[in-house]
Amino acid sequence: MYQLRSFHLRDMTACGAALRRLGAGAKSLEEVAERLVRYLYFSFTMPRSGEPACVLVRLFKTVPYHRLTPDLQSLAIERLGETPDDPSLTCLTLLASAGAVPGWNDPSLSSRFRVIPFSCPNDIEQLPMFSQLFHQLGWSLPHLTTPRQNLLLDSQEHTFNVFHILQAEGSPYVPVQEEFVRRYGVRSVLGFGAPLPDGELFSIILFSKDAVPESTAQLFKPLALCAQIALAPHANQIPLLNASTAALPDTGAAETNLTAVAPMQARMAELEQLLTVHEQTVQTQADRIEMIVRGAGVGTWDWDIPTGQVTFNEQWATMLGYHLADLDPHIRMWDQLVHPDDQQAMKEAVSAHLRGETPLYSNEYRLRTKSGAWQWVFDSGRVLLRDATGAPLRAAGIHLDISDRKRLEEAQTRAQQEVREKQQALDDAQTLAHLGSWEWQITTGEERWSNE
Repeated sequence: MYQLRSFHLRDMTACGAALRRLGAGAKSLEEVAERLVRYLYFSFTMPRSGEPACVLVRLFKTVPYHRLTPDLQSLAIERLGETPDDPSLTCLTLLASAGAVPGWNDPSLSSRFRVIPFSCPNDIEQLPMFSQLFHQLGWSLPHLTTPRQNLLLDSQEHTFNVFHILQAEGSPYVPVQEEFVRRYGVRSVLGFGAPLPDGELFSIILFSKDAVPESTAQLFKPLALCAQIALAPHANQIPLLNASTAALPDTGAAETNLTAVAPMQARMAELEQLLTVHEQTVQTQADRIEMIVRGAGVGTWDWDIPTGQVTFNEQWATMLGYHLADLDPHIRMWDQLVHPDDQQAMKEAVSAHLRGETPLYSNEYRLRTKSGAWQWVFDSGRVLLRDATGAPLRAAGIHLDISDRKRLEEAQTRAQQEVREKQQALDDAQTLAHLGSWEWQITTGEERWSNE
């Protein structure tokens, strides 16, 4: 089981290996798609309850109209209002679905998303998430609109990518706000996909009740490749709404597909071997890093600067008396946890670092623990990523508990103060002893001195 808010590199490698193997023994594309969405739906859980973190997980694939079954073609015609003139018209089809509502587990029951023909610009505009992802993957559509780059995590790559909506409520990219987002508590949306050997595109969308940090979203890029490997051997099959009514491709296409199967399977085997070696290496390195971090008692933080979201590791939470599941990823750490007397100096140091005035950031301040006490930490930021314009995007660093050191310093300061006070008292006594004493007889005006 995994948690989206604390999904790490080790989780990604384990999840990816499981996704790749879901295609083994499958008889159809839809069977693989069903396995994928059900695995993702049940594998990601809420921190405390253990219930599925996702309200809904769906897998879509683009398919030309002429390759749809008669049932799906009828649905496309109903949506268009007429039979399309172009048999190669692209249609987005819902292959598999898993969700909290019983009706969401059967794609054939979806009246809105079962088949979506793209016949005009408005069709793609009504699905802005798909528009962004299609463009990012380099997939061409005559009416594809220009993407808004702020929705995409990486505007440079065109193979495996992810779109991420941190806050679903109120987002223009997530439809049916009242009846879906608010009603079912959808908090974040995460999607990933890739092209398939038949030239079409698949995409998996997760609607999560748990917050999905940007660091988690980045880890889904390799998962797109793993899902692609599971789906690829069945990519040329026709999506089936009813197997008995499936329209078969012409003989020439079938021969071409058979000819392409062997090279594709060989290539998939090579990819599987490469990924297995890669995952073993990642796992070994992750184990070593975690052992070092735990042994050193180091808490780590990862700050998504545009959103203000900070992600911590378990050691950081334990250091302050929390469990990681207790922490809200949207917490404004600087305002809610830092001691009021330390906030100004800390913010000035951070700002100077973000402006590039200091190569490394370090500071010492107090953080509020779960019990309400204050704990001293040494904060060091050694990672700072910027965009093409130089604007800071992401920072990461460590927290060390220095409370014991601070208590020793305070004790040393008190001891030094006590020594100074005692020394002063001794000096005063010695001065009086050296001066001696005197007596004044008021009636006669006589003064008498004594050095005893």
